Amino acid sequence: TTEIYTLSLHDALPIYGFSFSAVRKLGYRLEGLPKLPSKYAFFAEIAELSVDCTPVFFDSVDSTNLRALALAAESPENAFAVFAAAQTKGRAACGAKWRSQKKSFALSCSLSPMRAVKNKSQLSEKLAKKAVGVLQKNSPLKLRAQKNAIYLNGEKLCGVLCEFLSEGDFVSSLSAGIGVNYAALTDVNPNVLAANLAEVFFGNLRSLR
Repeated sequence: TTEIYTLSLHDALPIYGFSFSAVRKLGYRLEGLPKLPSKYAFFAEIAELSVDCTPVFFDSVDSTNLRALALAAESPENAFAVFAAAQTKGRAACGAKWRSQKKSFALSCSLSPMRAVKNKSQLSEKLAKKAVGVLQKNSPLKLRAQKNAIYLNGEKLCGVLCEFLSEGDFVSSLSAGIGVNYAALTDVNPNVLAANLAEVFFGNLRSLR
């Protein structure tokens, strides 16, 4: 025999990061969107911003950049935003490792330019500067971009890494990844933040096509 278990909304919503409170004689009131990385909240934010991409979510993944590059190679006509709450083999610049923390996420945006792209080495630095404008809205102190990293009060807040499938200047696929330790930011919703970063990244990456 097969036993079937069902969850009420009261039990299911917290699993996906939603919070709510009881209202006397009326039921429950939704307090707000999830404040933890959530598949459904991220997908909703991508749709709200009309970001032209296919969103993909993982609770944990080896590397969002690796997954994003693979997706772009398999489906070059599409763009992908790969969002993960944690990475087990996250990469940083110069072969360093990116270590996921309790309040962190990784986002990689990939597409297939199928054209020559010059100054590829400067793309990570360019996107880091663009990301500052998004992150600054949730920071009480001024953020500083240095090469491909962003710092808050001397501590590294996030890093950007662009990777390519290419021959010389000809790029078939690329992925722009960012890892964000958002514990130091104020009143941040990681799903909203990730969607805003995706919007900015794709806005710059599509100019490469």
